Amino acid sequence: MANTFKRGDKVAIINRTLGGRFIVESTSAVVLKKAYADMYAVRIDGDTVARFIDPAAQADPHAFVAQLNSSCS
Repeated sequence: MANTFKRGDKVAIINRTLGGRFIVESTSAVVLKKAYADMYAVRIDGDTVARFIDPAAQADPHAFVAQLNSSCS
């Protein structure tokens, strides 16, 4: 499934801690542009970073993270 995120879209970003737990890094990251492969340049709290945007996490990122963490336990 190809990601179809475009400039200006507000998206949720899921990340992983060094300890291996998944977290919701942001629920309002703004897509700036496609960076490379499946990575996008997004703005989070004023910083521009490259992140993978998981389409499956967009509807309910907190529930998605809970599911990921429970499957890793």
